[in-house]
Amino acid sequence: MSKILIVDDEPTSVALLQKNLALRNHDVTVAQDGMEGFVLAQKNIPDLIIVDVHMPNLDGYSLVRQIKAAEDLKQIPILIVTADEKLEERFLKLGVDHYIQKPFDATKIVELAELILKTTLKKF
Repeated sequence: MSKILIVDDEPTSVALLQKNLALRNHDVTVAQDGMEGFVLAQKNIPDLIIVDVHMPNLDGYSLVRQIKAAEDLKQIPILIVTADEKLEERFLKLGVDHYIQKPFDATKIVELAELILKTTLKKF
């Protein structure tokens, strides 16, 4: 069972992702903003972090920068989920390999998350 952290302030997106990931036996934790997400990531060290961009307190871009700067978190794969197509290049420069646009198909995100996890877990 993989640990997945979802950091998103949109209840509908979170519920959809959480339900679909839980159905595939993933242990899902949810944070509603970047600050809470960073604290939970440090506390629980997830196998994958799914991050929205536009959130209160600490946006997704700032959260990713903090994660990539933290020695114990920087190797965790991050999947960016956002409606803003203009930010892809900006996230790629930060070292984020996975980016998907809203609106999304929950099944496709779950499949992508599992592919990321399978690929990443083989490296360790």
